[in-house]
Amino acid sequence: MRPKGTKKDGIKYLLESELAAFMKAAKKNKRDSFLFSLMLFAGTRVSEICQLKLNDVNEDSFQILIQGKKGGTSRHYTMSGKL
Repeated sequence: MRPKGTKKDGIKYLLESELAAFMKAAKKNKRDSFLFSLMLFAGTRVSEICQLKLNDVNEDSFQILIQGKKGGTSRHYTMSGKL
């Protein structure tokens, strides 16, 4: 029997209750809430989030430029209404 929050291949993930608690804690700070939501909804990596600059965010078109790491390609992410 596997522990809760563990897939059969050993990769861990958050349970719904853990994710809710995590996001509740992040909502105390608008910046943290935005960054964690971006990671969740856009599938960005921590390294991609860490290199974000204010000018990577285009508020007029609701897009964020995500710089590729390790030779990866850069991409634009269109922010959802929720984000």
